Amino acid sequence: MHSRFSAKTPVTIAVPDAPITIDNYLRQPDRLVNVLGNPRRIQKIGRDVYRIAIAPLSFLALNLQPIVDLRVWTDAYGTLRLQSVGYEVRGVDYVKYGFKLDLSGKLYPTTRQGHTSLIGRAALKVSVELPPLLQLTPTPMIEATGNALLAAILGTIESRLRRDLISDYQLWAQEMDRKAA
Repeated sequence: MHSRFSAKTPVTIAVPDAPITIDNYLRQPDRLVNVLGNPRRIQKIGRDVYRIAIAPLSFLALNLQPIVDLRVWTDAYGTLRLQSVGYEVRGVDYVKYGFKLDLSGKLYPTTRQGHTSLIGRAALKVSVELPPLLQLTPTPMIEATGNALLAAILGTIESRLRRDLISDYQLWAQEMDRKAA
């Protein structure tokens, strides 16, 4: 049985004043990737491409660990973009062959009435051929569980952005300001 799951999340983060603007920080993909995930599970594998081992997940009776190759870059308009460019699933051999993953996102600064915010969105889609063991499970239950799992993954990413991105930005801006002085 082939199943598809998806989740999207918008994000708006207030940006405090700092000596260097956030658009300069968004051009630092190495720093940003470490904000998105656990630095111990991240490996740089190419120019702007990172391999991220997501924490092991349980989906119904399956225990999986997705590994995602993620391209992270800032485009000509100052928008931080991320796009999955590869993936692997560890844990259940059966799932490896019918699994597809697409993760995309963007984050950009905007200023209104003198206040800067980061506006963004992320989307995660997974397509998987479920093993025979799960084919007797009602489809609505499988879909609800899969969509909730993806929403939880995006929620974790959003929480890290809210918690860690601004503090890392402020630290980086202070370091750059000290070096420029």
